[in-house]
Amino acid sequence: MKKLLFYLPSFILIMIAFTQIFFAKGLGQTSWKGGGFGMFSSLDSPHFQKTRIWVFYKGKKIAANFSIKVVDKNLYRKFKARPTTNNWLDVVDQFKNTLWYYPMIEEKIKLGINLYPSDFDYIKKNISKSFSVLTYSDGHQVPKEAFFKPEKILLEHYRVRFDSSLFRLTSRKVFQKELFF
Repeated sequence: MKKLLFYLPSFILIMIAFTQIFFAKGLGQTSWKGGGFGMFSSLDSPHFQKTRIWVFYKGKKIAANFSIKVVDKNLYRKFKARPTTNNWLDVVDQFKNTLWYYPMIEEKIKLGINLYPSDFDYIKKNISKSFSVLTYSDGHQVPKEAFFKPEKILLEHYRVRFDSSLFRLTSRKVFQKELFF
């Protein structure tokens, strides 16, 4: 009986650990919300997360900078604080109604010029459908014809993890979603 009582705390701790692993992997909860042991169990800080966007246009896969301009700031912060599937889908939904702009994209594709993520710009589609020129806050204007709809957009979200076998930080894709236009 004494031997059983000696191992009981270890057994309880192991059961709690398995329960937390089940919640984290099976139910999509973060380490802070029932899926781990709090701040000591993962690098869930928003600083250890990255969202990437790939724009597919005329057969080319082009990286685009992820910008807070398209998505609701509070919605994206909520997702980064608690990266669950439902929160990810809320962020992805923000991209469904967007027009994209890349300066002289047609000419650059024809000439085979490299396209850089920092040159992309995108806006919400819910502006006036009859606009002919869009004026930005800094004063530069872009004609309606310069905007395009991509064939599809691929959104990926990565989380940085410590890989003990390599003894370094690595990124792991956590969420991915394709949107077709």
